[in-house]
Amino acid sequence: MVVTYLVIGCVGLGIALLALIIGDLFDVAVDFVPDGALSSTSIAGTLAGFGFFGAAAVGLLPDAAPWVSILIAIFGAGLGWLLAWSTVLVARRQEQPEGAASLDNIVGSTGVIVEAPREAGMAGTVAVTFLGSSRRLHFRSPDELREGDRVVIDAVISTTQVQISRLTD
Repeated sequence: MVVTYLVIGCVGLGIALLALIIGDLFDVAVDFVPDGALSSTSIAGTLAGFGFFGAAAVGLLPDAAPWVSILIAIFGAGLGWLLAWSTVLVARRQEQPEGAASLDNIVGSTGVIVEAPREAGMAGTVAVTFLGSSRRLHFRSPDELREGDRVVIDAVISTTQVQISRLTD
Protein backbone atom coordinates (compact mmCIF):
# COMPACT_ATOMS: atom_id res chain seq x y z
CA MET A 1 0.00 0.00 0.00
CA VAL A 2 2.88 2.39 0.77
CA VAL A 3 4.36 1.79 -2.67
CA THR A 4 1.04 2.63 -4.34
CA TYR A 5 0.80 5.90 -2.45
CA LEU A 6 4.43 6.76 -3.24
CA VAL A 7 3.86 6.09 -6.96
CA ILE A 8 0.83 8.40 -6.92
CA GLY A 9 2.91 11.09 -5.16
CA CYS A 10 5.74 10.70 -7.68
CA VAL A 11 3.27 10.99 -10.58
CA GLY A 12 2.15 14.27 -9.03
CA LEU A 13 5.75 15.47 -8.83
CA GLY A 14 6.31 14.37 -12.43
CA ILE A 15 3.34 16.43 -13.61
CA ALA A 16 4.64 19.41 -11.65
CA LEU A 17 8.06 19.01 -13.28
CA LEU A 18 6.52 18.79 -16.74
CA ALA A 19 4.44 21.88 -16.04
CA LEU A 20 7.58 23.70 -14.96
CA ILE A 21 9.46 22.75 -18.13
CA ILE A 22 6.71 22.76 -20.76
CA GLY A 23 4.12 25.04 -19.20
CA ASP A 24 0.55 24.42 -18.18
CA LEU A 25 -0.55 21.12 -19.65
CA PHE A 26 -4.26 21.14 -18.99
CA ASP A 27 -5.73 24.31 -17.55
CA VAL A 28 -9.36 23.41 -17.96
CA ALA A 29 -11.68 26.34 -18.45
CA VAL A 30 -14.93 25.41 -16.75
CA ASP A 31 -17.33 28.19 -15.80
CA PHE A 32 -18.15 26.96 -12.29
CA VAL A 33 -14.50 26.30 -11.32
CA PRO A 34 -12.29 29.21 -10.16
CA ASP A 35 -9.44 30.24 -12.48
CA GLY A 36 -6.42 27.97 -12.03
CA ALA A 37 -8.27 25.41 -9.90
CA LEU A 38 -7.76 22.70 -12.54
CA SER A 39 -4.33 23.78 -13.76
CA SER A 40 -1.58 21.22 -14.04
CA THR A 41 0.06 22.72 -10.96
CA SER A 42 -3.04 22.24 -8.80
CA ILE A 43 -3.61 18.72 -10.16
CA ALA A 44 0.02 17.86 -9.45
CA GLY A 45 -0.30 19.23 -5.92
CA THR A 46 -3.44 17.18 -5.38
CA LEU A 47 -1.82 13.94 -6.54
CA ALA A 48 1.40 14.58 -4.62
CA GLY A 49 -0.49 15.48 -1.45
CA PHE A 50 -2.69 12.40 -1.74
CA GLY A 51 0.22 10.08 -2.40
CA PHE A 52 2.69 11.35 0.15
CA PHE A 53 0.16 11.90 2.96
CA GLY A 54 -1.23 8.42 2.29
CA ALA A 55 2.25 6.89 2.39
CA ALA A 56 3.01 8.74 5.62
CA ALA A 57 -0.25 7.55 7.15
CA VAL A 58 0.42 3.91 6.28
CA GLY A 59 4.05 4.18 7.41
CA LEU A 60 3.31 5.93 10.70
CA LEU A 61 0.08 4.10 11.53
CA PRO A 62 0.65 0.52 10.32
CA ASP A 63 -2.00 -0.99 12.60
CA ALA A 64 -4.76 1.49 11.70
CA ALA A 65 -7.74 0.55 9.55
CA PRO A 66 -7.35 1.15 5.79
CA TRP A 67 -10.02 3.85 5.82
CA VAL A 68 -7.83 5.94 8.18
CA SER A 69 -4.97 6.07 5.68
CA ILE A 70 -7.43 6.89 2.88
CA LEU A 71 -8.95 9.67 4.97
CA ILE A 72 -5.51 11.11 5.71
CA ALA A 73 -4.60 10.82 2.03
CA ILE A 74 -7.76 12.74 1.08
CA PHE A 75 -6.83 15.42 3.59
CA GLY A 76 -3.36 15.56 1.97
CA ALA A 77 -4.95 15.86 -1.47
CA GLY A 78 -7.06 18.78 -0.29
CA LEU A 79 -4.08 20.46 1.31
CA GLY A 80 -1.91 19.88 -1.77
CA TRP A 81 -4.60 21.29 -4.04
CA LEU A 82 -5.12 24.34 -1.81
CA LEU A 83 -1.40 25.13 -1.65
CA ALA A 84 -0.87 24.63 -5.40
CA TRP A 85 -3.96 26.65 -6.33
CA SER A 86 -2.96 29.53 -4.06
CA THR A 87 0.51 29.46 -5.62
CA VAL A 88 -1.06 29.72 -9.09
CA LEU A 89 -3.23 32.64 -7.94
CA VAL A 90 -0.28 34.52 -6.45
CA ALA A 91 1.83 33.95 -9.57
CA ARG A 92 -0.96 35.14 -11.87
CA ARG A 93 -1.53 38.27 -9.81
CA GLN A 94 2.14 39.18 -10.09
CA GLU A 95 2.18 38.93 -13.89
CA GLN A 96 2.77 42.25 -15.56
CA PRO A 97 0.54 43.31 -18.45
CA GLU A 98 2.09 43.34 -21.92
CA GLY A 99 4.57 46.21 -22.20
CA ALA A 100 4.60 46.97 -18.46
CA ALA A 101 8.36 46.52 -18.35
CA SER A 102 8.84 49.29 -20.91
CA LEU A 103 10.87 52.16 -19.52
CA ASP A 104 8.37 54.57 -21.13
CA ASN A 105 6.01 53.75 -18.25
CA ILE A 106 8.31 55.66 -15.91
CA VAL A 107 7.22 59.03 -17.34
CA GLY A 108 5.35 60.96 -14.65
CA SER A 109 7.10 59.14 -11.80
CA THR A 110 8.92 61.04 -9.11
CA GLY A 111 12.55 60.62 -8.20
CA VAL A 112 15.30 62.04 -6.03
CA ILE A 113 18.57 63.55 -7.22
CA VAL A 114 21.43 61.38 -5.97
CA GLU A 115 24.25 63.08 -7.80
CA ALA A 116 23.77 66.67 -8.85
CA PRO A 117 25.41 68.02 -12.00
CA ARG A 118 28.55 70.05 -11.33
CA GLU A 119 27.26 72.77 -13.65
CA ALA A 120 23.91 73.49 -15.27
CA GLY A 121 23.58 71.44 -18.47
CA MET A 122 25.92 68.70 -17.24
CA ALA A 123 24.80 65.13 -16.44
CA GLY A 124 23.56 64.06 -13.03
CA THR A 125 21.99 60.96 -11.52
CA VAL A 126 18.41 60.49 -10.35
CA ALA A 127 17.01 57.54 -8.36
CA VAL A 128 13.52 56.35 -9.33
CA THR A 129 11.43 53.30 -8.48
CA PHE A 130 10.68 51.16 -11.53
CA LEU A 131 8.74 47.87 -11.29
CA GLY A 132 9.28 47.76 -7.55
CA SER A 133 13.03 48.27 -7.51
CA SER A 134 15.24 51.32 -7.28
CA ARG A 135 16.94 52.36 -10.49
CA ARG A 136 19.48 55.09 -11.16
CA LEU A 137 19.31 57.01 -14.42
CA HIS A 138 21.34 59.86 -15.86
CA PHE A 139 19.76 63.19 -16.65
CA ARG A 140 20.64 66.58 -18.02
CA SER A 141 18.79 69.64 -16.86
CA PRO A 142 19.18 73.34 -17.49
CA ASP A 143 17.91 73.94 -13.94
CA GLU A 144 20.19 74.24 -10.93
CA LEU A 145 19.58 71.02 -8.97
CA ARG A 146 21.09 69.68 -5.74
CA GLU A 147 21.26 66.25 -4.08
CA GLY A 148 17.98 65.40 -2.40
CA ASP A 149 15.80 67.53 -4.70
CA ARG A 150 12.58 65.78 -5.74
CA VAL A 151 11.96 65.72 -9.48
CA VAL A 152 9.45 64.39 -12.02
CA ILE A 153 10.43 62.27 -15.03
CA ASP A 154 9.21 64.16 -18.13
CA ALA A 155 10.57 61.93 -20.89
CA VAL A 156 12.77 58.92 -21.54
CA ILE A 157 15.67 59.81 -23.82
CA SER A 158 17.39 56.41 -23.81
CA THR A 159 17.55 53.30 -21.63
CA THR A 160 19.92 55.13 -19.28
CA GLN A 161 18.94 58.79 -19.61
CA VAL A 162 15.80 60.74 -18.77
CA GLN A 163 14.59 64.32 -18.97
CA ILE A 164 13.41 65.71 -15.64
CA SER A 165 11.89 68.81 -14.09
CA ARG A 166 11.74 70.00 -10.51
CA LEU A 167 8.74 68.71 -8.56
CA THR A 168 6.49 71.58 -7.60
CA ASP A 169 4.47 71.11 -4.41
